Amino acid sequence: MLESSNGFPSSRPSPPSEFMPTVLIVDCISSIGLASAKLFAAIGWNVIATKRSRDAQIDLAQNEHIWVTHLDVCDPDEMKPTIEEGIKRFGNIDVLVINAVHHQIGLLEGIPRNKYHHLFESNVFGTVDMVRSTMPFFRHKHRGVIIVVISAPDHTFLPMLSSVYASNFALEGFLQAFAPEAASQGVFVKLVVQSGGINEAMIREHGEIHLTDCSLTEYHDFIKVTEDMLTRNRLGFTPADEVARTIYNAATDAKSALRYIVGADNEMHQRNRAGTSGT
Repeated sequence: MLESSNGFPSSRPSPPSEFMPTVLIVDCISSIGLASAKLFAAIGWNVIATKRSRDAQIDLAQNEHIWVTHLDVCDPDEMKPTIEEGIKRFGNIDVLVINAVHHQIGLLEGIPRNKYHHLFESNVFGTVDMVRSTMPFFRHKHRGVIIVVISAPDHTFLPMLSSVYASNFALEGFLQAFAPEAASQGVFVKLVVQSGGINEAMIREHGEIHLTDCSLTEYHDFIKVTEDMLTRNRLGFTPADEVARTIYNAATDAKSALRYIVGADNEMHQRNRAGTSGT
């Protein structure tokens, strides 16, 4: 199979007729999910592309190798039927990709408790439940790859993103502790980190903005300074296509590495994590 200079296939391969790998991508409404679905499909994989809203439209041409379906990660009862139907359609699931890239921006005092809770329900517990639902199948065949995608806005801890960093650290801790369990059953666990700056488009696509609580007047100057800082960082966020290529690499490189950092802050992020966690 021909490869381009970046190591990825330059044209659609012809997989063996008796086996065509299948990827289940959770949340293809997001730009990362959609880019990943298109990349895997172009390379010749079967793609199960899920969407949270039944009414949402995904810019993905459906054919015999692409199945677009509804899946809400906040509803564990929807997970097993989706997995079983995917296996029924394609005979297998080889890779699970979970986009845990939902964000909130706002002061801790300005984000309602139920909204903070919902972010963890979506990013953290939704991921845990999806992994829990998929592992029995992977364990049975003693093979599989689980990839969780998070966004890390900048290598430093930016203000007004406490819920994002909190959920990211929860996911990193979960995956690092769970990886040896999965490895004992022949399953690789990977974490893909989209690093870089931040912008309003990214926040609006993946989450919520809570900056309208007029009662918190003491924070007005702080909010203005922080918004200016976020604006200066907004051009650094890694494009979805680049993240998708990293996801594909993590899915196919047969390595046991946990973290795949993609973006301009790669080296800084690695140094920061090494300095704080010793990993």
